[in-house]
Amino acid sequence: PMRARHIALLIAILASIGALVSLYLLWGHYTTGPTFCKIGGAVNCDLVNRGPYGEILGFPVSGIGFLGYVFIAALALLLQKFQRPVLCNSTKNGSPKLRITLSILRAATTLGFLFSLYLLYLELFVILAICPFCMVSLILITIITTLAWAICLAPNRWSNGSGTGVEPSAITHNT
Repeated sequence: PMRARHIALLIAILASIGALVSLYLLWGHYTTGPTFCKIGGAVNCDLVNRGPYGEILGFPVSGIGFLGYVFIAALALLLQKFQRPVLCNSTKNGSPKLRITLSILRAATTLGFLFSLYLLYLELFVILAICPFCMVSLILITIITTLAWAICLAPNRWSNGSGTGVEPSAITHNT
């Protein structure tokens, strides 16, 4: 079974792939020629990426995606640096920094997921064109968000080597 640290690493890897996808879209936003995913008709990244909804307050949406994915990857990698276990629903044990980092990761991924759903709505009902790379990004952020929320379901949560997932001092034995 996957441990929480493995899930955090998987999140970092998927977020890095998302950053690369966003970087390609960012390049496509600024280039003047057609991009690889201008397939035609309703499948057209250029129409989505360079149109009026391709920027928010003058900043490319793909740039927002790139920064978001880099932030998520950094948070996931940061989670791996903690040695104390995460006790997801406990405020008595575990590392407060770890819980805060996990909460920020969950908030960032959820925000990214909701923003991606908004962009999907724009593609389907306003722009009337689909960007395949945007769909890849939506799939990635959906998986990443699911993993961020499921990380507490992993066995041996941030195990300290004892296999219990909790610090030995936190274990009480009933005799």
